[in-house]
Amino acid sequence: MSMTVSVRTEYVNAKKYDFQRKHDKRENKRAPHYINKDLSKDNEVIEFVPVNGRELAELNDLQRRKMIAEGKSPLKVNKRITPENGIAYRQVITFGTDAQEYIRKMSPERQKELYLAIADRMSKEMNTKILYLAIHRDEQSPHAHVMYNKYRSDGTNVKLYRDDLKKFQDIAGSVCKDFGLPITRGVSKEERIKNGDPPHVYLHKTVSELHNTLPKSKEDAEKEIQRKKEEIEKLERERMQRLRDIEDKERLIRNAEEKLKKLSEDEVAMREKLEKRIETYQKRIDNYESEIAVKDMVLKEKQSDLFKLSQQITECNKVYRDKKDILDQVNKLMSENNHLKLERKQIVDFVKHAEKMSRKCKPKGQELIAGVFMTAAERSMCEFLINAVSKVFEDDLVEHVMKSFADR
Repeated sequence: MSMTVSVRTEYVNAKKYDFQRKHDKRENKRAPHYINKDLSKDNEVIEFVPVNGRELAELNDLQRRKMIAEGKSPLKVNKRITPENGIAYRQVITFGTDAQEYIRKMSPERQKELYLAIADRMSKEMNTKILYLAIHRDEQSPHAHVMYNKYRSDGTNVKLYRDDLKKFQDIAGSVCKDFGLPITRGVSKEERIKNGDPPHVYLHKTVSELHNTLPKSKEDAEKEIQRKKEEIEKLERERMQRLRDIEDKERLIRNAEEKLKKLSEDEVAMREKLEKRIETYQKRIDNYESEIAVKDMVLKEKQSDLFKLSQQITECNKVYRDKKDILDQVNKLMSENNHLKLERKQIVDFVKHAEKMSRKCKPKGQELIAGVFMTAAERSMCEFLINAVSKVFEDDLVEHVMKSFADR
């Protein structure tokens, strides 16, 4: 696959900043299903400015007011910075499939140096501070998240445009080169579109979006391939027909030339007629040859398009298989989770039913069986539950409970 490095950058408000920070530090209550928790200990978070989103907004607002008051800011009017405003830029540094192997082979310290070097070059380009950098090694692909302040020390707002984002890609590729890695910046979206790459190659989408759009992309590409094949077949049929036309006209020219040889000098009119016919046939041959030359050129282009489309289908199939495997795994886990929920509900319902029947027992027995039932329900062990029942209830009641359990 690709030997590339890529960076994606966007601004966030205080709420998104806090969510991202918790995710990067693995502090969210529910960890994403795609991480390997056993490897989370290998993650690294380097905090340069340990603040939450609201605190960052307040600090930026205070700094802006101070710089304006001291005449050290080009701003003349103090527009207040609130937590609802964009307060930071979040960035993710990722690598292509082949490039990931080089990153994995680097020592953790060397990886850290690489990510910090990229982030440092980015911060200097924006003339702003790095807030924190988080290195994730507990996911399928090695990558890092960086958060930058959206405001400079003089209170001005850092605004990024398309050319800035393109330059970030160049910077990342340049740093990798400085580290002696055979990793370059990724191909730009414009270049991918120009090269005829399918949308799923250059658009960043979620797993669910890929699940919904890739089949359509694949179907569209397959339809386009079929259309190209039909066009090629038609061109080849027309080309063969023109070749047959040339052979036919050459045969007619030979016949006319044979007749011309047999004519006497006196048969001027017939001679002129045959010479005119030969000239006409020759012009038609020239036209046919020109048509064939054009068709050969068009055929070459169509065959090149067909080859590119076939490559795209192959790539689309691979991406779809990878994403489908993930979705299948998620769906399987969801199905198992629903099944476990149903089993637990059935056991809890039975426990409630059994507790109701236990009221017929003595208070001490009732208290004991209630505790046993709840322990069994937590363990989700039906056999344990039946054994517990048999130890406390009388035989006739055991039969009744077991019958009730079987019915359920």
